[in-house]
Amino acid sequence: MKSYTYARKRRAILNAYSDCQDDNENDRNLDYFCNYAFTIDEAQEILKDSIPNGYNEFSYTNLEAIKVFCGDDSLIYIARENSVCIYIKTIETFGIGELLRFREKIKADEVHIDFKLGLIRVWFD
Repeated sequence: MKSYTYARKRRAILNAYSDCQDDNENDRNLDYFCNYAFTIDEAQEILKDSIPNGYNEFSYTNLEAIKVFCGDDSLIYIARENSVCIYIKTIETFGIGELLRFREKIKADEVHIDFKLGLIRVWFD
């Protein structure tokens, strides 16, 4: 059974992406960051419900690339920065070439290390 915090955060994410579910833009939040870390599988489940038809190149299945490049134990922070955005916490280290290959595999428009947060930022337009 999922925790109360998980359920609250999941609901907030669904609201932030409400326009992607039923064309209801009343609750959407284009500048959102969830400060709760999800497992990759949890993040996929939430994003599947939040953005059921995908968005341009984004699909919840894209997150499978995180398991390959960053490891199964990586944690995901779900955000919305006008478009779909996630932040990844991992113990893996990356060179520029690896980040470029990761960007291609995950089909993101932007991938970079956010040194202020200590996370990898992945943004889809």
